[in-house]
Amino acid sequence: MKFHFDSHLLWPGALPWTALTLLLIGGWMLLSLRQGGALPVVILRACSAVFLALALLSSGIRRLGPVRDFRLAVVWDGSASMMESDGPALETRWAEARAVWDALRRSVPAGAARHYRLGSGWSSMAETDVAALRPDLGECSFSALGPLVSSCAPRAILLLSDGRSNDEAAAPPGVPIFAVGVGGRGGGPDVAVESVDCPRWVFAGLPVEITARVSAGGLSGPPVQVILLENGRPRARTTVDLSSGPVTVPLVFTPSRPGLALCSVRAEPLPGETRTGNNDRRFAVDVQRDRVRTLYIAGRPGPHYHFLRAQLKNDPSVELVSFVVLRDPEDAMAYSESDLSLIPFPTADALVAQLPTFDLVVLEEMTGLRIGLGRSFYEALDRWVRAGGGFLSVNEAGGSPNIFLGEDVLENLLPWEPGPPALGPERFRLKPLAPGHPLLVLADGPTNDARWANLSALEGSGYFPKGVRQGARALAGEPVGGFPVLAERSLGRGRVVGMANSTSWRWALDGGRRGEGPADYQRFWENGVRWLAGSPGSGPLRLVRPGGPLTPRAPWLVQLRTPPDLARPPRLQVMGPGGRRFPLAVRSSGISGEFVAEFIPPDSGFYELRAEAGESFRDRMWVEAASEWEETRDTRPDFSRLADLARKSGGVFFAAADLREKDWRRWISNLPWEDRSAGGGTEKGWVALALAFLAMELVVRRRRGLP
Repeated sequence: MKFHFDSHLLWPGALPWTALTLLLIGGWMLLSLRQGGALPVVILRACSAVFLALALLSSGIRRLGPVRDFRLAVVWDGSASMMESDGPALETRWAEARAVWDALRRSVPAGAARHYRLGSGWSSMAETDVAALRPDLGECSFSALGPLVSSCAPRAILLLSDGRSNDEAAAPPGVPIFAVGVGGRGGGPDVAVESVDCPRWVFAGLPVEITARVSAGGLSGPPVQVILLENGRPRARTTVDLSSGPVTVPLVFTPSRPGLALCSVRAEPLPGETRTGNNDRRFAVDVQRDRVRTLYIAGRPGPHYHFLRAQLKNDPSVELVSFVVLRDPEDAMAYSESDLSLIPFPTADALVAQLPTFDLVVLEEMTGLRIGLGRSFYEALDRWVRAGGGFLSVNEAGGSPNIFLGEDVLENLLPWEPGPPALGPERFRLKPLAPGHPLLVLADGPTNDARWANLSALEGSGYFPKGVRQGARALAGEPVGGFPVLAERSLGRGRVVGMANSTSWRWALDGGRRGEGPADYQRFWENGVRWLAGSPGSGPLRLVRPGGPLTPRAPWLVQLRTPPDLARPPRLQVMGPGGRRFPLAVRSSGISGEFVAEFIPPDSGFYELRAEAGESFRDRMWVEAASEWEETRDTRPDFSRLADLARKSGGVFFAAADLREKDWRRWISNLPWEDRSAGGGTEKGWVALALAFLAMELVVRRRRGLP
């Protein structure tokens, strides 16, 4: 049988009990010697004394060698904020935590403590690793203490941390915590750029406003200068006073050229400031070539034209040229054409000549009888779409094409199935048929379906297209007969959208009545403009943006959303910071319409990802690879959170500067270190053996006539 003596019997709190036990054993042996006796009597008395000592100290005896159920978990905050220094000539928080442990370890017996590193989860480590370890984890979560206790079952936790945790209110882990707060002694100025907000789309040559939130801690000095840089060049600057709290700073600049602009907002450090990593926040801006130049021609005035024209005119990303026909040629009046029009309607030849200068063409309620654009214009429109243009047709279904006027060319452009219209309800609520399509995204996440359910009903003539032609896709329809109302189609490098209804303006009115404004109406048509103009991220092929910076040399799974009927996987290419291009292997994720690829950024910096499928499906995005630790994060110590966690767990909290070793000894001596169940009930056995030897000694004494 192999035994192990538990060294906690030598702790300061256990020394009196241990000394008393040894005194009793010594007294028992001295009494035996004074009484006199033969050698067998002395041996029997010695054996009984030994077994009595084992009975008294049995809680310190453990079978099976080393201690398996250790007592103390020393938990080290492994987040990178522990490498911060809170003032000039001050050591890092990690070095301060090491000094605390060096002072406390003298009161912890060997083998009674094990060490753990705390991040978003926990991991074990040897005590010898503490000196060489450099904390670099991106976050610290006190909620991970619960799983640690469940897996390792310590009796108590010594937590060395600065209190920075990503969870607001972590539940106590079930054992008492002795929390030691490190850092917070500097008290010097600390200016931080907390966040930067940038518009979703930025266009070259047009002013754009960036808003930054800037804060300061321990600041009572002069105002702070905030600078906006584009590709390393200062583009805007201002001075703010942070003595009253955080300030939102507007910064306006004009992007110089299309492409990726690497920008940053920098708050100049103040005298005496030691933490400058959070003074600068970087971000990338996708600068598109220019505004979406749009030609809008309506065959008659009406609410749809007025609402959509106002939407396009007020959209800063759209440059609008619009015409509306106020009088049909059938309306015979005794006035000349020049007397009835404010400006002359452009001829078909003029429109054909100017067509290449536009990115998007909108035709609403157009027939050859209303305005004779002619076959030459429609044929030019067909060639322009296939070359990469975007075309939107808004027209109630009905009528037949006029071949002489070229309306058959227009009909062949549209996504509708040729033939006479079908009869359906005159009032209906539009039902999305492809909720994931970019045109139908009114809100992010699961609230998108709720937004569509709240939209008001549309009204129409009761005529609908029977279906969509081959290669087109129905996006939304009326729910009774299932007839399509909104459909899209790709032709060559261009895109076409058909809408067989002209009452979407009701969405704007109902939103105003609910007090929400025309947000859904605006988002719907913004989506339409972006998708038709081929803006990045607006097509059926979409790259899923990551939630934050990637980690260098760590794998990241790229997700691509595609049309469900895509025959082959899309092509995916990456361009690195040095201009080096390399492809990524794309595979199906097992879900219809979704492909994935593994990307491992070789180093820090910005990477451009380009995805293509066929001639017209493409998307691109930029991702940043940076250290897992975000330097701009607020790293000021939060002792109140540590104290709250310790109090809820039944433990105590001390700031490292106020901690005394006697406080630690007093606390640790009151813990229930002894585990009587681990002794296996050996106390009774030792007592029985001691009594047996005492009885044997009594028998020997009587037989030999000894007192």
